[in-house]
Amino acid sequence: MIPRAFQLLREGKDDDAADIHWQLHPARKVKSGLAAALHGGAFINRQAWKFQDRLQGYNGGPLRQPTQRIHDAQMNALRKGLIDAGLEPSMDPFREFFIGRNPA
Repeated sequence: MIPRAFQLLREGKDDDAADIHWQLHPARKVKSGLAAALHGGAFINRQAWKFQDRLQGYNGGPLRQPTQRIHDAQMNALRKGLIDAGLEPSMDPFREFFIGRNPA
């Protein structure tokens, strides 16, 4: 969506780019609302980043340890934010995220 918005901006279609920006607002709002719980202050929760990638079709799967956790309530909220933004996130069971689409 972001590359599409930038292309619209390059073409001078500012209103169409703004429509995309505001379409994605529910997902941004959820992500920023979870930031304190997900990132624990000064840390980047790579597990949460990888889960958000997974929702859009990327692999998922285990990260090298140590890693922070992501809980069901957080995963539900992130998925709902994408649904509210009009996107079609993966509806796979959460347990599949921890295995990955291409397990070794």
